[in-house]
Amino acid sequence: MDRISSFKDLLNEIMYSWDWPNYELLKDEKGNFYLNKLYVTPDHASYKTQYWELAPGVFSDVERFYDFLENTKTHE
Repeated sequence: MDRISSFKDLLNEIMYSWDWPNYELLKDEKGNFYLNKLYVTPDHASYKTQYWELAPGVFSDVERFYDFLENTKTHE
């Protein structure tokens, strides 16, 4: 299994999946994130048949990124 060791590496996957405005980074009821076919949990990320282990701290960076996006929606 490959490993994503930084938020920047995961952000590359997020940006690859992001076809704005068709998709949004969303949070499910379990606290995991998804965008198009990308799914991110505290331990791993997956896109179609690709699967990556997440280094410690990467998921918390995604949470902060998501919070930033949610907080800036009101500045339209």
